[in-house]
Amino acid sequence: MANEDKSTRYQRGRRRVAVWTVLVDMAVLAAAAWVGWRMQTEGAGVTGPAVPRTMLFVLGICVVRFLAILPLAYHAEVVLERRYQPTGASTTQWLMAFLGRLAQSAVLAVGAALVVQAAAWWAGPLWWAWATGVLAVAVVGAAYLVPAALARAATEVAPLGRPELEARLSALAVRVGVPAIQVLAWKAGRAGRTSAMLVGAGRSRRVLVAESVLDSHADDEIEVIVAHELAHSVRGDMWRSSALAVAAGAACFFVSARAVEVLDGALGIGAPGGLASLPLVGLACRGMWGALSPLANAMSRAQERRADRDALAWTQNAPALVRTLRRLGAAHLAEDRPSRLSGVLFGRHPPLAERIAAAEGWEREASMPNAQCPMPNRVRN
Repeated sequence: MANEDKSTRYQRGRRRVAVWTVLVDMAVLAAAAWVGWRMQTEGAGVTGPAVPRTMLFVLGICVVRFLAILPLAYHAEVVLERRYQPTGASTTQWLMAFLGRLAQSAVLAVGAALVVQAAAWWAGPLWWAWATGVLAVAVVGAAYLVPAALARAATEVAPLGRPELEARLSALAVRVGVPAIQVLAWKAGRAGRTSAMLVGAGRSRRVLVAESVLDSHADDEIEVIVAHELAHSVRGDMWRSSALAVAAGAACFFVSARAVEVLDGALGIGAPGGLASLPLVGLACRGMWGALSPLANAMSRAQERRADRDALAWTQNAPALVRTLRRLGAAHLAEDRPSRLSGVLFGRHPPLAERIAAAEGWEREASMPNAQCPMPNRVRN
């Protein structure tokens, strides 16, 4: 519509691409299930060792998916970015980064298929429970190993290099109760959409702040950003999100196991680890994960609201948070007031206007006589 602002048009375009990507994924998996079923029925291409055959089959699905979603990804990450906010990345640079992400996805897809296949061999109808156990181990391992490796990579992160800011953030960490946590400059964040993030678990915890934020924000604004990330650590939000991911994975595997069982009885698609059933497992998981996404989004929004409140309690600086929210919202073309349906289906953060109103309301309450702003509970080191 002509009276819509730029952020609304931009976000609506990205949402459309996200919906179409899900539909393309499900169409590719459904077609792959049909191809696998025909191969099994006709006995063509199903001879030889099972593991290499499965790997080649899954890699073929990944190649088809790459060709199918390439136009969608180009529209979302190049066309929309250039239309609504200038980007320094060339088409070649984008394509190389996109290929890198797809290669990682292919490795994960092959690994997941082999896990499902092995679980089906070992546990039979209970393969979904074994696969859930492997997922839980992978989630916990990633929480400790992957972020720690990222934080130690000299090409990705570096010290802040600003003594006054470092002293300010160290004092904040002491007030919060996590004096050992490091705050580092995140070089990869310069061209990304993430401003700051908490990575790692236990002693490997780090807060990474994008260099673009360090270059453009005042020290008090960076302090409130870091306080927000520290709140996620204090509250154990990463573990809550991980637990939800494992529970959702268990639901996805269980539903896919039942779907494969029903279709095997009706069409004879074979065991869960076969060429026909593996894409069906992926199809059921993709659909179930989408159905559960509103629950995950609601949990994420609740965590973000609480992190904002904790950051305000620790910094006592609502104006800095409001300035930061406005600046980051403008940089990322965030909608002030998205529709309720958009918030439920896609919103990982509360609407920008809601967050700003909450911060301003907190400031008004804090300025009242005899106002008390309790500090959040500290973590145990």
